[in-house]
Amino acid sequence: MGQPILRLRTTATKAALLTVPPGRHVIKFTNTSPLAFNLQLLSDTNDFMLVDEDQLLNKITSVP
Repeated sequence: MGQPILRLRTTATKAALLTVPPGRHVIKFTNTSPLAFNLQLLSDTNDFMLVDEDQLLNKITSVP
């Protein structure tokens, strides 16, 4: 697993833009919150997937 490329720490509202080059990317999001959180992910591609690790491994091993 690589090193973090973007880290947000806040006690209020904060946003960040992560731009990646075209191609296949696997990005892991982690969160720590004592109360609640809201995470919005926006993508300009048609085949964006937000899945758990098991579904992801099944998908990427079945694609030629």
